[in-house]
Amino acid sequence: MQNKIDYILKNWLPAEGGALYFPNPGNAGDALIATATWQCFDRVGITPRVTRPENFPRHGTIILGGGGNLVPPYRFIADALQACLDQQVRRCLLLPHTIRGNEALLNRLDERFTLLCRDQLSLEHVRRHAPRARSQLVDDMALALDMPVLRQRTQTLAHHLSLLVDRPWIKRRKKWKRALSRQRPDGAGRLEILRSDVEARTEHPESRDKDLMDFYLTRCEKRAGCDQVSMDLINLLGSVKSVRTDRLHVALPATLLGLEVEILDNNYGKLSIVWKTSLEGRYPNARMA
Repeated sequence: MQNKIDYILKNWLPAEGGALYFPNPGNAGDALIATATWQCFDRVGITPRVTRPENFPRHGTIILGGGGNLVPPYRFIADALQACLDQQVRRCLLLPHTIRGNEALLNRLDERFTLLCRDQLSLEHVRRHAPRARSQLVDDMALALDMPVLRQRTQTLAHHLSLLVDRPWIKRRKKWKRALSRQRPDGAGRLEILRSDVEARTEHPESRDKDLMDFYLTRCEKRAGCDQVSMDLINLLGSVKSVRTDRLHVALPATLLGLEVEILDNNYGKLSIVWKTSLEGRYPNARMA
C-alpha cells in the first residue's frame, strides 16, 4: 500500500514545493503514524517544515497528519481544518483518517481540500457532508511502514545524536521504558494491550498497566523520538507469539510482523471497520474477536 500513498502524495504536491506539515498529536500509536509518514516523505523526496495551526500562513500548502482525530470528542484536526479555512489555504491534504461527526465543518470544505479516509464509513461520511472536497479510500499510514528501513535508521549515530536533543523524548522516555518493561506475555506467549481511555469499549480493572500506548504522549513534532518509540514497540511485538488488543496501532504492526492477532473493537467501531477495509482477506493472521 505504500506505493499508493506515495503516488497520491507525489501527485498532490505543488511543483513549487514549500508544503508545511502538522502531525496529529497523540500517543505512541500516533508516533507510529508519524514515523510511517516521515518515511513516505523520504520516498517522495520532500522535507516539509513542521508547524502548528496557529502558525499556518495565508495561502499556504498544508499536510495534516493521519490518525483518528477527526471524530468527537477530539479537536486537533478539526481545529487545523478550521485554521486552513481561516487562512484561505491554497490546498490542504489530510492523510488517512477516521472521520465521524463534524458535519458543519466538513460542509465548508471545497476542492482545495483532499481528505484521505482509512475506512469505508469515513469515505461515505465525507462524500455525504463534504461533497465539494476531494476524497479517496487509503489504508492507514501504519500499513506503509517499512520496518527494515526503520531498524536501520534507529541504529545510526545520527539517530542517537538526534535523541539527545529531542526534548519531548528526553522528558517522557523513563515513563515509556517503565511501561515497556511491564508488558509481559502469558504462558502461551500472548501479549494483551488494552485501552483505558475514552475509546475503551469496556472497563478492564487491570487495563491501565496494559495500555502501553498511553504511556507516551507526544505532539509528534520531532522525528527521532517517534522513530524510537515505534522501534521499541516493534521490538516488543517481535518477542511474543500473539497479541490481543483494541489498540489499532498495536494491531497493525503486529499484523505486519505476521503474529496471530486478535482484534477487539473500540467504542465506536474504529477497529472493525479498518479491519474490514484493509485487513480482511489480505492478512489471515489478523481476526476480529
